[in-house]
Amino acid sequence: MALKKTDIKEFSKEQLDELYNQDFRCYEIYTYNKTDVIYFGKPHAAGTVSGWDIEFVISKRELLKDMPFFDCVITIEPFDNAEYIWN
Repeated sequence: MALKKTDIKEFSKEQLDELYNQDFRCYEIYTYNKTDVIYFGKPHAAGTVSGWDIEFVISKRELLKDMPFFDCVITIEPFDNAEYIWN
């Protein structure tokens, strides 16, 4: 099964509780730049500037590495902060 990004609004509280029981957590993560950018006056291709943006995602930690433009985990957050689910 392919992993996908889903808006958290598509999940009920019961579904979110079930994800939590399956060891899904809300992570605050850094992502790389998703488009070409000018950074410190120099052009950089998409996916080359670390820590470009911060996102809040519900996922299993081991699945994050397969998320496009994932850089690193900053911290674990409450589910209420999540923007989307990566599963």
